[in-house]
Amino acid sequence: MLRTIALTLMTLIATTLVGCGATPMIAAGPTEPAAALAKAPQGDRVLVFATMELKKFDSNRDGFLSQAEYVAARFADLRFVTAPTAAETATIKAGLAKKFTGMDLNRDKKLTPVEFRADFV
Repeated sequence: MLRTIALTLMTLIATTLVGCGATPMIAAGPTEPAAALAKAPQGDRVLVFATMELKKFDSNRDGFLSQAEYVAARFADLRFVTAPTAAETATIKAGLAKKFTGMDLNRDKKLTPVEFRADFV
């Protein structure tokens, strides 16, 4: 039952609508997350948060998220009561890869902070 709930949750996440038309903002300035969020205008707070999260997940430090980085980071965030089977793991990772493809608006196989923002709205 818990596996079904986890798979259902992943399916819902994977089918989330993308895009909300926010004005892009370059996150330069305070490096402390609370300070950056406090200084950002209300509409840009999600983008500031997305930029900070992207930096955490960006394992090769190129300023973008590859599909492999995204899937690995999001899969690592999941918590299971029992370990998923290989088939369940493959299904979850396929759903995450599909979500990545939906967020990659310019189809360059990497997410910018603006594209990654869709993961939080």
